[in-house]
Amino acid sequence: MSVKLFTIGDSISQGFISGAAAEPSIAYSTLIANAMSIANYNAIIWPNGYKLKYDLEGILRALESVYGNNLSPKDFLTHLPGTFLKTINDVLDKSEKYFESGLGQIGHPIPGAPQKYHNIAVEGMDIADAWLVTPRLANTIVSGNGNSKSNNYFQGASSPFYRNAYRTLNPTSNALHMDKSALSWLNFISDSEGIENIALWLGSNNVLGTIFDLDLSWTDGSGSILNQSRVDRQKYNIWDTRDFRREYEILLDKLILSLSRNQSSHCEIFVGNIPLITITPALKGFGKEIPVSSNGSDSLYFEYYTLYPIDESIAIKGKRYLTFTQARKIDDTIIEYNEIIKELIQKKGTSKISFHLVDLSSCLTSMAYKRNFKNPPYKFPDYFKENNITVNTLFYDVDKNGQVEKGGLFGLDGVHPSAIGQGLIAHEFLKVMRSNGLIANDLNWDNIIKSDTLYSNPIKIIHSLHSIKNKKLVKLFLSALLKIKDVT
Repeated sequence: MSVKLFTIGDSISQGFISGAAAEPSIAYSTLIANAMSIANYNAIIWPNGYKLKYDLEGILRALESVYGNNLSPKDFLTHLPGTFLKTINDVLDKSEKYFESGLGQIGHPIPGAPQKYHNIAVEGMDIADAWLVTPRLANTIVSGNGNSKSNNYFQGASSPFYRNAYRTLNPTSNALHMDKSALSWLNFISDSEGIENIALWLGSNNVLGTIFDLDLSWTDGSGSILNQSRVDRQKYNIWDTRDFRREYEILLDKLILSLSRNQSSHCEIFVGNIPLITITPALKGFGKEIPVSSNGSDSLYFEYYTLYPIDESIAIKGKRYLTFTQARKIDDTIIEYNEIIKELIQKKGTSKISFHLVDLSSCLTSMAYKRNFKNPPYKFPDYFKENNITVNTLFYDVDKNGQVEKGGLFGLDGVHPSAIGQGLIAHEFLKVMRSNGLIANDLNWDNIIKSDTLYSNPIKIIHSLHSIKNKKLVKLFLSALLKIKDVT
């Protein structure tokens, strides 16, 4: 029996949220599978309470359980550096031990896991990772990391990207699968079972690092990046459009080759393009407002951009910011990337393979609150109006009554979507899928809202952390946790 849906992607496709990997049950691909009534759509299993990287929601809920809903500036200083930091470290230490020396370490099969997953997205994957990253590479990198067995204070497990990749690409730690990349699994499953539909969404990590580095480190456009190891590729955070074209075309060619013996008579491939990363709430615009008109539409930019946790005066003093010109260059480059994606998929279809663009970039831009002068034109599903669901792209905050006051579309890291945001991504995919003949039920928005714990069960202590007058300490704490770019 052929596989109805197969997913290749990065953090969003995997369900990464609030600084930690991952919650596949809320990922857009799982929601699509549910709408298609697929009973056996397999995605990676993460034990409750054990997550790679920095579980911001887990940390804040642990703090809330100790200090209650309100934390005054006096309480904050009184408990620093004692029980306050210990509470945070306990959350991180629990996962660090599990993944470095417990049942979650590399080489241990995931309890109850199948031989293979239908969602093989891995947080941090760029385009070439679809064929470069294998469990063998992951094992080599983790084994060579001197911190892999040490208990580090205020840190999660070492080499989180590679641990995640290993668990996703070889969940049973089977020696036969040590050299299987994401595209190898696509080939294996299409040959043995057949694949009818693919959700493909890669490319964001070929530019995302710019907003964390607050600088642009370009590839040179010569194609030499293709000859570099994955470790060496990490020194770049934005791909020259010529290099992007080369890699994306190779991706599509390898994907088509992987489907050459597909047991399904036809495969529909739904391709997500790249959102403008400067609209994420993790990046905070400040200074002079700069309206920009382009292609008949108006957008609002700012003189400077820095990471949300960084105080504006500190950003200026330490030159930890992007300029308006740099932010525009990032966006213009992404727009070029998306034109390349559109052009390539239009010419790559075959008699057995059809490509369809899911223009997520336009959808997410139309949701952007500040970029659209606080009046985003995106048309939400009717459910939102009927049930008085109000969400936006501002950084998450809760009022003194414990209700969500700002945000709702992104998790606590300000980069990855909340469960509601994932639902809207699924909504956009399904619109394109249905227009191309796929039969699917409506999304179960009641369940999606319930699964969004940031919305259905707001973190009340957030209000205290935002309102503490000693903001430098709070923002230093948040900044230490906001390490999304760590793909080592």
